[in-house]
Amino acid sequence: MLRVVSGTKVEFRGVEKIPPGPLLVAAKHQSLWETAALSMIFPDASIVAKKELSRLPIVGWFLKRYPMILVDRAAGRQALKQMVEEAKRAVGEGRKVLVFPQGTRQAVGEPMVFQAAGISALYTTLDVPVVPAACNSGLFWGKKTLMIHSGTVKLSYLPPIAPGLPRKEFQAMLERMISEESDRLLEGEAKASP
Repeated sequence: MLRVVSGTKVEFRGVEKIPPGPLLVAAKHQSLWETAALSMIFPDASIVAKKELSRLPIVGWFLKRYPMILVDRAAGRQALKQMVEEAKRAVGEGRKVLVFPQGTRQAVGEPMVFQAAGISALYTTLDVPVVPAACNSGLFWGKKTLMIHSGTVKLSYLPPIAPGLPRKEFQAMLERMISEESDRLLEGEAKASP
């Protein structure tokens, strides 16, 4: 639909790196595109999202019918506990869990800041591989706009991070992998532009 409406193409890289079975997909979050695309790519996965989104027209309806893990961020430690419990249930059912470690969309060029407590709690508790994913979607669909521009959105899956690493080592590795791949995707786009 994006190709017809706005001339936006999609390119998936590293799909072969996604192991079968339950796992965490930790994706960079720049636009609404990732949420929609990842829910289509992994139709039985649970996506971790902020509870406030359930109040939005159309989006809220979708979230309530999709196997989401809606987190009330105002609930503090209780929210973290609830997120981990629901993710355990999803993994126990053989499903994948999709999480945006930044916690919210960050525009292209903004420093990538992870909400370390959430992704670390999932990693240390679930004992499943984590597949990092980087994208350049923010170049074509901005953080605070519904306008979509033509171009090629690239979603790149990186090699899985095995369970069992110390928390801080995992966090540093995940941030480095996503950050470096995001930079490569943006550099590639800059070289392709006239």
